[in-house]
Amino acid sequence: MNSVQTNLFGAHLHKLDPKNRISMPAEWRSEENCTLLLLASKRLGYPTIKIYAKDDFLELIANIKANPRYSVAQKDLLIGKMYANCVKASINSQGKLLIPKAMCTHANLTSMVNFVSRGSYIELWEPGAYEEASKLEYQNIAEINEEYGIF
Repeated sequence: MNSVQTNLFGAHLHKLDPKNRISMPAEWRSEENCTLLLLASKRLGYPTIKIYAKDDFLELIANIKANPRYSVAQKDLLIGKMYANCVKASINSQGKLLIPKAMCTHANLTSMVNFVSRGSYIELWEPGAYEEASKLEYQNIAEINEEYGIF
């Protein structure tokens, strides 16, 4: 099985070494040399990097293609942009993930990185940006949270 764990939980703060490598949390590690896809992205206006297992990325693409709300041209533009903003990566035998310099620049990653689980994928955040985006997330979920009383 050449994949990453799914149904991931938690948020973890980790050091980024001078070569832009980061140790993956042990419970999130895949088999060595598993193909991961790093996608330069944004959440609530803040830059982040999403890490997908290849199968999860392809499932997301299939869901977009199946959505009848948008035209084929709109879906092709979005999917094309997703592929253009993606790079392949893998976890080495020491459990480290190399994050390309351009990705680090996109997400303003320097010495520390927040790993944040989103269920079937992971986001990498500059800690200050994650703190600000997290506040906005709580504001955006206030109504539904009031009904469910989770946070």
